[in-house]
Amino acid sequence: MYIIAALGNPGKEYENTRHNAGFLAADRMIEKFNLTSAS
Repeated sequence: MYIIAALGNPGKEYENTRHNAGFLAADRMIEKFNLTSAS
């Protein structure tokens, strides 16, 4: 079992910016490897 914590900033002003690179990377990994998210 692995736990991956992705960091980022909440809010519309940070969507699709470098401030949410962790969130974006986690979303891609979930899609690519057919994983499930706890959030």
